[in-house]
Amino acid sequence: MAISLLNDGFINADGVIQNNILNLDLIGSQIDLSATSIKAVQEKNVKGIANFTGKVLGHITDPYVLLDIKASNLVVNEGVLGELKGSVKVTSEMASLNDLILEDLTGEYKINGNITLSNNPYFDIVLSSKNVRAESMLKVASLNYPLTGFMEQEAKIRGTSDNIYAKGWVKLSKGSYDGYLMDEAFGDYEYRDGIIYVDGFTIKWLDSNIFLNGAIYPDNTLKLEVNATEINLVKMPIKYPYPITGWINIVGTVTGDFDNPVVDGRMTASRIVANGQILTGLTGKFDYKNRKINIEKLSMAQGHGFYEFQGYFNVDSKILKGDLNLKVAPVQGIMKLLKISNDHFSGDIDGEILVEGTFDKPAISVVGQINNSAVDRYEFGTVDINLYYKNKAFIINRLNAESENGSLVAEGMANLDGDIDIQISGNNLDSGLFSSLLNTTFDPKGKVDFSAIAQGKTRNPELTAVINIESYDKEESGFDNLSTVFSMKNAVLNIDKFQVDKGEYRLSAQGIVPLKALSKSSLGELSAHEQMNVKINLDNADLQILPLIFPEVDKATGKTYGTIDITGTLEKPQVNGSISIPQGSLKLADISDPITDIEVAILFEGEKINIETITGKMNKGSFVIAGNAFIKGIDVPNYDLVLIASNLKIDHKYFDGQVDSTLKVTNEGLNGRPLLKGNLDISNAVVDIPDFPESGSSVVDFDIDVDINIGKKVRLYNSSLYDLPVEGALKLRGTLQNPYLLGRLESKKGSVTYLATRFNVTEASADFSSVQKLIPNVNLSAKTRVGSVLINLNVRGPADDLRMHLSSEPQLSNEAIMKALTFGVDPTSIGSGAYQDSQNDQLMTLLAMGMQIQAVSKLEGFFRERADIDVFRIEPLSMFDYRSRKSRTEKHDSYYNYNLKIGKYLTDDILIMYNTGLVESNSSITVQYDLTPRITLSGTFGGLNNGLYTIETRFRF
Repeated sequence: MAISLLNDGFINADGVIQNNILNLDLIGSQIDLSATSIKAVQEKNVKGIANFTGKVLGHITDPYVLLDIKASNLVVNEGVLGELKGSVKVTSEMASLNDLILEDLTGEYKINGNITLSNNPYFDIVLSSKNVRAESMLKVASLNYPLTGFMEQEAKIRGTSDNIYAKGWVKLSKGSYDGYLMDEAFGDYEYRDGIIYVDGFTIKWLDSNIFLNGAIYPDNTLKLEVNATEINLVKMPIKYPYPITGWINIVGTVTGDFDNPVVDGRMTASRIVANGQILTGLTGKFDYKNRKINIEKLSMAQGHGFYEFQGYFNVDSKILKGDLNLKVAPVQGIMKLLKISNDHFSGDIDGEILVEGTFDKPAISVVGQINNSAVDRYEFGTVDINLYYKNKAFIINRLNAESENGSLVAEGMANLDGDIDIQISGNNLDSGLFSSLLNTTFDPKGKVDFSAIAQGKTRNPELTAVINIESYDKEESGFDNLSTVFSMKNAVLNIDKFQVDKGEYRLSAQGIVPLKALSKSSLGELSAHEQMNVKINLDNADLQILPLIFPEVDKATGKTYGTIDITGTLEKPQVNGSISIPQGSLKLADISDPITDIEVAILFEGEKINIETITGKMNKGSFVIAGNAFIKGIDVPNYDLVLIASNLKIDHKYFDGQVDSTLKVTNEGLNGRPLLKGNLDISNAVVDIPDFPESGSSVVDFDIDVDINIGKKVRLYNSSLYDLPVEGALKLRGTLQNPYLLGRLESKKGSVTYLATRFNVTEASADFSSVQKLIPNVNLSAKTRVGSVLINLNVRGPADDLRMHLSSEPQLSNEAIMKALTFGVDPTSIGSGAYQDSQNDQLMTLLAMGMQIQAVSKLEGFFRERADIDVFRIEPLSMFDYRSRKSRTEKHDSYYNYNLKIGKYLTDDILIMYNTGLVESNSSITVQYDLTPRITLSGTFGGLNNGLYTIETRFRF
């Protein structure tokens, strides 16, 4: 028997009925489920195509059916479920489902249980799923929740289709709720009478745990308790104005419905960092209803300050209103939170900030006091403020500060798109206050009185100002009084008066500076009234103003004459006039001797500067500078200057000697950079090298091509490290920021100090060969005698990583050599009676250590520098200074004697030296002659060693 159905479907039955017993084979093909009349199928809007095979068995009055079902393209309530397959047993009363598998696009459902058949079927089944989509399952269950993700669950379902009861567990991963991503959600639930009940349901979101307890009703109304712990602010879906880190906790209730939830809660946080500012102890009550956030009370601390806020914000209209109370709140912290740059102001605010309007157009009122206020190191005590801002308009109702450091008063208003009318004045203010604010080294050391008025249109104000600075440290400031009066109208600055007074001397300026002339965008030709026209009068001026401008200048004096006219624009200035100084002097901070007899003659001819002469003297030396330069805007792209120094004696802490040079400065360096080129001759100099810098740190940079010639009597000298006469030549190359040296320095005599012991240098050299750095490779050999022991010191390697090696004749252990150097005692005499543990021994040991390390090295250096001698040293007796061998092996007064040696080189090879004992008088004269670099002849006359002649030779192995 065959039954044709709609859409090409059919059901076919084939078999036998014998003695009322059925044995039929069933085949169903292409059955359209949407066309069936089964009530449950219609209610759930089931769609799909079903196929089955099976049998009809049993008595004709009580048959049953066994089916193998396969359905494809299955859709329930518009939820796509995919393919269904499995076995079903159907009787007149019940359908039994055995591992009925439903596979959707990503996972599967498994159904086991029974369905009692009637007009309103009764379900008693277990539904489990794995890796299925939550969206599809919610549609099948007729639940309209904004939930997505992969779901795993198991539920026991009982009841009719219109009164289902379910209990089970569910786990959601890689999902979201209402657009907010969730890491994971899991927990038990119960569905009864259309209500979903949850108890301890856990949501992992933003590295935090959110616990839900309560119910969701059929009409989507909510009644939930929420406990969210450690919500990571960094991962919140909020665009912060600056970096914010920290964790918050929220406890509250959620009522209302999904479309319009109502939230009541309390928020806490132990520590939040916002734009580098640490906020602690945050706590507050809030509620959310009808798209409006109300903050009943939110409090927090910042350092010693305390904030308390209340207000509301409408999510849709963006309207906000709030009241922030401040108690001892730090100004710097608040300005950081408001994204206002502040490197100078400090203090603590007590007051109130009222905010209303919208985020885009807020209105802000600030009323209160700033206590302990200061600008950098300048204290102002208490400042009263009353400020208002709305619609791009600032209103200063009151700003008043008075203290020992002066007073400041301001009031008025300024609309960024409208009018301005502001008055500000200051009295008896320290000028350093303005130096700090302007971040300049210009610090006139005086008290400032000023007043300024700005009126008209904010974008084109009319400005008048009067400033007067009276110096309280005339020597330090370089002037007695500085005053200026200027005004600005129609973007033209009028300098009515600029005057600097120093006793009878005066520098003044006046003129106009149109702002248009300062704009780099004004490349075209400007009319005459749009160009600068400033005259600087130097008659009755003085060089004493230089220390004010240049901190490197300690003192300066000298009457200055001349006038300078500046016209044109910033891009094409024209400078005409002259400067002359007939007689001046200048003292640099780091150089002992002043520069005297300064004469200056400079001509300005439009775009050209002619330095006709700049001359001066220092000690017996002199220098001259001449050349020219061309101005282009604020740059000087072309210049040709020459500096000639003759017998210039420079006394600096690291250099004391004579300099002769011919140096030129041009723009012939790489890529048009300045180039310093020429010769530098050094002679009769003592040089102390503090360290070996890897590179410079100057902001400016220029190329260097200077040959350095080391002349006669040049010594590298450090009172506690070395004393080396050197010769050679160097080439200084590279740039100011990355200089390097090429060449070699050599020394054939001198001394170095190691372990408080002076070694006589036999050979030393420093090779500069790296273009990467200034550090040379050192090769040094030196020797000393301790009693009858000759100790050799060899130093090798780069100056920043020297390798030192000690050896002795006769050969001793390294430990014995170190002891000999430390205590200054002949180690071969230990144990023979000369090195007993007596009080006298201890005293001499302390003398050898302490005096050599501290007092002796300083004393030697003092006499060498002040007496202009080459040798001044104190050292233990040598083996030639003992009266007899017995005195070296037994206690004898002469054993404890020390020699003072004072010497002077008559020529580069002949040294004459006076020797005398410090404990026992024993004077003599020694003449030493360096026959060759490796052979030295000497003779001693007078004293115990009268007639002692020695030949000293050096060999290299």
